[in-house]
Amino acid sequence: MKLVAPHSLYRLFAALFLLGMCSCASKPAAFAPVRLTGKARFILLGPEYLEAPLDMAQHIRGRYGEEEFVAEAWVKADETGVVIALFNSLGAGLGEFSFDAGGAAFSSAYFSVFVMPEYIAADFQFCFYQAEALEAALKQAGLGFQVETFTGGEIRRITENAKPIITVEKKPGSISCVNHLRGYSYILEGNF
Repeated sequence: MKLVAPHSLYRLFAALFLLGMCSCASKPAAFAPVRLTGKARFILLGPEYLEAPLDMAQHIRGRYGEEEFVAEAWVKADETGVVIALFNSLGAGLGEFSFDAGGAAFSSAYFSVFVMPEYIAADFQFCFYQAEALEAALKQAGLGFQVETFTGGEIRRITENAKPIITVEKKPGSISCVNHLRGYSYILEGNF
């Protein structure tokens, strides 16, 4: 796997998280809706729905089209909020994401100011939040949510009219997320 330059990372993250540029609200809200499909708008859940507290390093490998990226992250998450610090393989900071009851924020010198932190929060929630809470919120958005368990893990599927939108597979030590609609995927590796 090749390491990519910061400008390539910018393109990748811009593609992943610029999806929110088209969604707008008539008045500011703590949680801007996340447009998962052309019709479905997911309202983010509060940090109290986290499955279990996290305080760990994670290795991230991802792909968007032909572009690949690798990053390191430190994730601290509990019922009060989430903070993720991103680093390159040499330890240089790439950015910081935070999410709490007041909303979501992302800051970085490498990525566009148009990166919508709500999209990062949504992906994090699909991986680490309680399945029951996600199911209720996704149902309100008009989407299906199924969980299939297997020895040591589970697969979460988000669908629209039986068409796969997002698949999250959780196994000991890794979580993979595939966004079928937007064409990106990543694998998180850590002490899960």
